[in-house]
Amino acid sequence: YVRLPGEFDAEITTAFIISTYFMEMFEYAPRLLIRGATNSGKSTLLNILSELCYRGNLSGDTTEAALFRLIDQCGVTPLLDEFQDYDRSAQNGIKKILKNGNVRGHCVQRAEKIGNGPSIPKSYSVFAPVAFVNQAGGRSIPEEVINRSMSLTMISRRDVCLPMKPDR
Repeated sequence: YVRLPGEFDAEITTAFIISTYFMEMFEYAPRLLIRGATNSGKSTLLNILSELCYRGNLSGDTTEAALFRLIDQCGVTPLLDEFQDYDRSAQNGIKKILKNGNVRGHCVQRAEKIGNGPSIPKSYSVFAPVAFVNQAGGRSIPEEVINRSMSLTMISRRDVCLPMKPDR
């Protein structure tokens, strides 16, 4: 289980999950940013999302090229764990996908080499809902990505005091 500490965190998480099944109805794709300290349940929540989201694709390490191809060709819901630990160059490319892929019709263009012939430009759709974990104190997420995200802040279990009645 996970403890969602915010007043509307359960509703936000539920709305994110449901939206992954109806993306063809939306012009904007949601971004779910999950932040928190170590042992706060961030990765556990991402594991739960991988089972509940439409084509949930959980990854602890991916590249920009793999991500845009998975979105374009497989229609996955990317779930990116421990984003602060990704290689900086991978982070920069993925941040572009996070920033631009929330609007229907946005694409990334790449030159594809086919056989011995010349490189041919190809467009990949990056429109998809995305959930990603960034540990508190990790590399900062750019403001333009935060502005496009619903944010959950998880609390470490050791910081939670459960009210208990004393034994009599």
